[in-house]
Amino acid sequence: MMRASSRVLSLLSSLALSFPPAAHAAQGPPRNMQRLIRRTPTLRVPSRDIRQELDLGCECCTPTEVRRRQMMTNMLGAGIAGSAGLIDLANRDKLMRRPGEKKEVIGKSSFAWCMANRMGSYESSVREAKERLFTSCFEAIRTRKQATNEVKPSNILEVGVGPGPNMPMYSKMLESGDRVWGVDANAYMGEYASQSAKAAGVPFEFMEGDAQRLPFQDNSFDAVVVSHVLCSVSDPIKAIREISRVLVPGGVFLFWEHIGAWEDKPMLRMQQDVLDPLQQVFFQGCHLNRDSLAAIERSKTFESIDARKFYIGDRMLLSPHAAGLAFKSKAS
Repeated sequence: MMRASSRVLSLLSSLALSFPPAAHAAQGPPRNMQRLIRRTPTLRVPSRDIRQELDLGCECCTPTEVRRRQMMTNMLGAGIAGSAGLIDLANRDKLMRRPGEKKEVIGKSSFAWCMANRMGSYESSVREAKERLFTSCFEAIRTRKQATNEVKPSNILEVGVGPGPNMPMYSKMLESGDRVWGVDANAYMGEYASQSAKAAGVPFEFMEGDAQRLPFQDNSFDAVVVSHVLCSVSDPIKAIREISRVLVPGGVFLFWEHIGAWEDKPMLRMQQDVLDPLQQVFFQGCHLNRDSLAAIERSKTFESIDARKFYIGDRMLLSPHAAGLAFKSKAS
């Protein structure tokens, strides 16, 4: 496994030397890079039927050998498919980094650009599931308000708002006077999120801030939303307790997170474990193998949690997900 990992790293390094630096950061990847990115196929986990067929083996391959080759193909494919974009982002960052900004492999400006321009297919694939979850969240808000005869507008906070991919959800759910606040540790996300909110017609205000030290008073929001956030914070339980702090009594915490694979997919979990250090370097501290749902449960800050785990079939290393709602005690 260590030799195989070294080969992957060696290949990525050789690829890095073969690509030219970005010439015009504001216009996205160079034209030849755009062609390469478009031509790079989306890697998909083989279907159950194909896996069963492979497990039958052949004259030269045992089932164990097939699985080993499949795992290495997936790992190598993930590196190749992502290398072009990652290398270009690293080059773009040299041009876009602000004076005095910390030097990183992939800086905050390039990461924000990537999230705003390279996540469309993912958001399209999960739109229906997300919409059902957001609908349940807003129904819970209205039920609580009806029970307490509360008539004031709702305040929603999205922690780690990113470029605002959830704005279309809010546009369908908000009532007159409701408002969305967005917090992100990456200040470059503010412009993208504000543009997304304006396009969706969502009343929105952005603030730069840390999920582990939210710049709001206690009991400020009717709901708090996170989407692919707990994978990146250094102390997820501290962030979860901050979320609970700013929720009103009876408030709702909506979470949508990619997580580590569980026991039914040991090979996928092994790949996540091996590639997790690289993921953290290139994606602002994101962990492939973190169990964010377990962190929510361990935080012991919510009266009840309604969640489920599921796989998104074509996302390979990011396919395991956990999503749901957690409810703060009404007596808090």
